[in-house]
Amino acid sequence: MTISFLLLIGLFKEYKKAYKFFSSRRPQVELSNSQHRFLNYVSKLKSDEKYLGFFSSSNLVLIKGVTMQGIPIFTKMRYVFTVNK
Repeated sequence: MTISFLLLIGLFKEYKKAYKFFSSRRPQVELSNSQHRFLNYVSKLKSDEKYLGFFSSSNLVLIKGVTMQGIPIFTKMRYVFTVNK
């Protein structure tokens, strides 16, 4: 979720402010109760001092590779592609 990302990078400390910012950019954003609980959990976890080292941006991460796969075609065009091969 984008809102939890905004919390984790430290742009906002409270999830309600992050939600307000996100919903101002994207109209009609409706969150379920479980999503509100998750965002509240992330904001509390981020503010807890014993977890600050885990969420620190000083830790470097090296991405060695990214694998991307296409989305399968579930239309009539799939039949055309398989017949013409």
